[in-house]
Amino acid sequence: MLNKINNIIWGVALSMAVLAGVTSLMAHQSHRMQQYAVEHNCRWDYNDMCYTKEQRPWLFNK
Repeated sequence: MLNKINNIIWGVALSMAVLAGVTSLMAHQSHRMQQYAVEHNCRWDYNDMCYTKEQRPWLFNK
C-alpha cells in the first residue's frame, strides 16, 4: 500500500516537473518572438510570420 502511494506521489511530482518545463519553454519562445518583433519592427500574424507595416498594415491598427 505504501509503495502504491509513493508511486502516485512520484508520478504527480514528475508530471508537475514536466509541466513546469513546458511552461518555461513556451514563455521563453514568446519572449524571443516579442524581442524579434521589436528588433525588426514587425507584428506576428496567425501563421507565425512577422510582417512589417508595409506588408500587413491591418496588423498595426489598434
